Amino acid sequence: MTKKPHDEYNKKPQPSKGEKVEVVKILILALVSFLAGFALVFLFLRPSSPSDELDGEELIPDETSVAQQNDTMGGYAPSESPAPQAAEPMGYAPQDGTASGAVNEGDAPPEVPPGKTPDGVAIDGKAFYLKCWDSDGIEHTGADCDRLTILEKRFSTRLYIVDKCREQKAGKNSHGKLSVAGEVDFSKMKISFWNGASSDINKSSEIGSCMRESLSGLPIHGIDHKFARYRLFFTVLFGDAAKKKEADEAKKAAKYVAGKGRLVDVTKDRVRVRKTPVDGDIIGKISSGNQVRFIKKKGGWCNIITPNKNEGWMICDALDL
Repeated sequence: MTKKPHDEYNKKPQPSKGEKVEVVKILILALVSFLAGFALVFLFLRPSSPSDELDGEELIPDETSVAQQNDTMGGYAPSESPAPQAAEPMGYAPQDGTASGAVNEGDAPPEVPPGKTPDGVAIDGKAFYLKCWDSDGIEHTGADCDRLTILEKRFSTRLYIVDKCREQKAGKNSHGKLSVAGEVDFSKMKISFWNGASSDINKSSEIGSCMRESLSGLPIHGIDHKFARYRLFFTVLFGDAAKKKEADEAKKAAKYVAGKGRLVDVTKDRVRVRKTPVDGDIIGKISSGNQVRFIKKKGGWCNIITPNKNEGWMICDALDL
């Protein structure tokens, strides 16, 4: 019998063309599975956005120096030096951990209706805007923030809620000043309140906790705004301080009505009042919600008298003539 050469016994069978195609398909499938898995890991483990980080790191402003500018800034001029995050006794309740931009209307609290302001309760001046944030989470100073005029009016018609919290926590005869801090987030359609550090009324922390819960339903829909989130402050007076404020305003209004010119409403915010038309020195600013006395018109400028008895000129487009 003829023997086969040694290499004939050791020769390995070669894969067919069909087997090669199957191997290529398996390799492609494995590569696609790897890329899909990597994409899922990246989506779930990616770092949070700057706006998400802000909600967890926001600090309460230091309001210890507000009294120095009480007359010019509507009762508030808090400094920018922040208090430590642990300042929970002041009643600060940061926003919850809802993802930025997520709005769940089903979780919204029932709206708090407007009501009559009780006697002996008054707001001292206008709201003070501490800062605001744009949709990218970039912070801006209060001077850059537009005024939420509708929000301010809605808060002023819910003072009966604040007064109820005062009576429940500090007693019906309690009096003094309550610093009311508020933060409105239009991206989440939420608003929260707490008491500020400059409050001098008894049990202000307890009042702040009650107020935070009771005013969570203050409606914020239909409010014009340029920024996504705002932090602002009100000063609410109770008792003798409120009565004195009301008496002073009534006396001032009586004198103002007796003046020359006719009363007209201001329709725009932060309108400059100048000594002379166009480029005269600026003597002040006035916003909607106020009235001025209209004297005469020159071109597009109106000669007016402000509630503080200052005579000047402002653009007529900002008046309801």
